[in-house]
Amino acid sequence: MGVVELFFFFKQKTAYEILSGLVGSEMCIRDRYQRRVHGILIMEITIFILALLAQGIFAEWSEPAQLAMTPGSLTTARDIYIDPSTGIRHIIYVTLNHSLLGYSKLDSNNKVLFKRNFGGDKIFGIENSLIVGSGDGKGLYIVMGGVRWGPKQLRDKYYTESQDGGDTWTPLVKVPRDDLDDDSERDNAKILLIPYSNRIFIFYTRYGGMDTTGHICMVTKPSGSSVLSKEVEIYSGGITRPPVMSAEYTIVNSQAVLHVFYGIYGDENTELHYITSTNNGIHWSKPIRIKAADRFDHGTTFATFADNSNLQLVGGLYHLMTNRLGLAYKKGNNDWKSVSVSDRRVGWKSNYAFNAGITIAGKENNRLMFLLFDESTDDYALNYSVWDLNTMTYKTEKAPTTENYSASGIRLSSYINQDNKIIVSALWGMVKDNVGYLYIATDTRPVSYTHL
Repeated sequence: MGVVELFFFFKQKTAYEILSGLVGSEMCIRDRYQRRVHGILIMEITIFILALLAQGIFAEWSEPAQLAMTPGSLTTARDIYIDPSTGIRHIIYVTLNHSLLGYSKLDSNNKVLFKRNFGGDKIFGIENSLIVGSGDGKGLYIVMGGVRWGPKQLRDKYYTESQDGGDTWTPLVKVPRDDLDDDSERDNAKILLIPYSNRIFIFYTRYGGMDTTGHICMVTKPSGSSVLSKEVEIYSGGITRPPVMSAEYTIVNSQAVLHVFYGIYGDENTELHYITSTNNGIHWSKPIRIKAADRFDHGTTFATFADNSNLQLVGGLYHLMTNRLGLAYKKGNNDWKSVSVSDRRVGWKSNYAFNAGITIAGKENNRLMFLLFDESTDDYALNYSVWDLNTMTYKTEKAPTTENYSASGIRLSSYINQDNKIIVSALWGMVKDNVGYLYIATDTRPVSYTHL
């Protein structure tokens, strides 16, 4: 510990800068103390390298831990949430040929503390599902997709919550409330928990039945309420089917700003549009078409992100007609911009939102975004990059695994621990010879990490 404490008095430098300085010092006195300095030089280099390692400047993934295996079935990662107050990882995943949604609670060493399943009795065909938390070690909220048993077998959304850190959960309720029973299908949901107010927002698409027009709808749950609100339609138009929709929030002057992204049919392809609300979804802005460097692929879905620092950054990852990945973003009131995520062509599955994980962490003036997605030419491969949000430039880094199998779902979550380290956890599923595997790995680096 003494070595590390001594190192903290110096300005952080790269290993090259440290070594260059040491070599210069050695050259000044080599004629008189050559042998002695050689020994000192080796010792000081060793000390500094050990100090660098102790600070975690050389970020490295942990060995991926296998969490679940279901023989003869498919195990697909759906979402992961790390509680910043406890470091506990809460994960949800689809298993048993998409008939159940599994939930597991893991400690920082990925030891399973508790697990249970949702669905199975009146619900099957589990699809996109998400989990968020209140950050106090207690509140957890899940929205899950499923198909109702019965002659119609329509896609629906269901909601459950826990107020004791995941040990007990409320009964599943249909979204919207069960008093609205029609022939429409509800798909592609996004759940948001707004800090300070603890208000829940659930956004989703509605289509089918007697209505051929796609809609974006919303229900809310104020803090302290045990009942979801009635369904509110916030957009009606030519939404793509399968639907394209996601939502995020930012905080401006202690007020939540809601951001909703959605795709509509354009000229032989999908256009990505965007609306916002500053009064809890009561009123919405006029739609804005997000301009990008290339046309969006027909039917594309995407992973979205938002940063609540002074950057006020929102954006999303999308699939292009050229079979490549792009990223559109805006900062505050500035115009939308776009950058290329990869110069390589990506596999068809990379256009699904659950196949790209995004998370943001860091201090106010050093915000980093971590992106993990499935990339393929002849073989599948996970691609991992770290972005500097100030410049929107990135560096490709080592991925948590090099196995050449399609990743059936990729999600990221992050927080800053008590040692002032950024902890990024990646969750993904992988299918090998019709056997589903679920993996989790952790990337650890200091908050001051500025390698870009």
